[in-house]
Amino acid sequence: MVIDAAERYRVGALVSIDALGFDKHSLQRVDIRGRVTRVTDIGAAAVDFLHRDDAAMLTLRALAGD
Repeated sequence: MVIDAAERYRVGALVSIDALGFDKHSLQRVDIRGRVTRVTDIGAAAVDFLHRDDAAMLTLRALAGD
């Protein structure tokens, strides 16, 4: 998964994601824990999952259009 945020991430950093959605009005509560594996020139971070709950998987599938 690739994420973008206001702060810059470092490779190896641990991240927690507690909500996902198309915008702030459609956020779904999730429990995702991951580790940053790569950071792009513009600051987006590639994250490998260490843990994700069922709500996270359903929400990620909906966001991907599956």
